[in-house]
Order: sequence, then structure tokens, then C-alpha cells
Amino acid sequence: MALLRRASLSAWRNVLPIRFMSEQPSSSATRFVERPNESVEQRRSRLLYQSRKRGILENDLLLGSFAAKYLADMNSEELVEYDYLINDGANNEWDLYYWIIGNSPTPEKYQNAMMARLQEHAKNTKRESRVRQPDLRT
Repeated sequence: MALLRRASLSAWRNVLPIRFMSEQPSSSATRFVERPNESVEQRRSRLLYQSRKRGILENDLLLGSFAAKYLADMNSEELVEYDYLINDGANNEWDLYYWIIGNSPTPEKYQNAMMARLQEHAKNTKRESRVRQPDLRT
């Protein structure tokens, strides 16, 4: 009986449409907030924190390791682009994760050089261990 139930559930997974949160209207979505008076170092510090504390472990590990590796070398424009990608309230954490790992198509407004870097980082071609957050530098 359990085998039959499992088989019927797996059949439905292929039939039911997947609706991402970004496809659903949301009046509480917070839009990206530009911070023109924020210094580059303040922005780096904020983005490092926000990369590590996303709300889902998958993004914590993925974005936290990306930030540890690349954030210090990003220029001001790249920091703004990264800030927009991870903090635009029009998407949710699962959408962001699926776009980065390539499981769903990235919306046109997020297709840029920074998303390409994130997607390349997610491939982990060097097979780096990413089972825990990188240590913070002091």
C-alpha cells in the first residue's frame, strides 16, 4: 500500500504546476532601497552580513561563501549590482536560489554580470567544502 501511495504521489509531482512566490502578487514586497550616503566599507559590511543571514540555509551557504570570496575586491558599481540582486524584494529566497543554481530561468532584469558570477560560483568546479559558513575576518 505504501509503495502504491508513493508511486501515485511521484506521478502528481510531474503534473502539478510549480508556482514560484515571485509569480504571486504581493503588496508587502519591499523594493530595493538605494543608499547614496553609505560608504563603500559600510556597504561591504552590510552585504557580508546580509549574505550570511538570508533565511534559508542554502542561500546562507551559497551567498556567504560568495561574499567571503569576492566582496572585498568588488568596486562600488559591483557592490550596488550585488546589493540589488540579493535585496530586491520582488523576489523571494527560493526564487533567488533557483535562479543562481540554474533550476529556473532568471528574469531578464536580474540577468547581468553579477548573476553570471553567482551562477559560476554555484557550480563549485573546484569542489570547495561549503557545508558551513566561512569564518569572518577580523
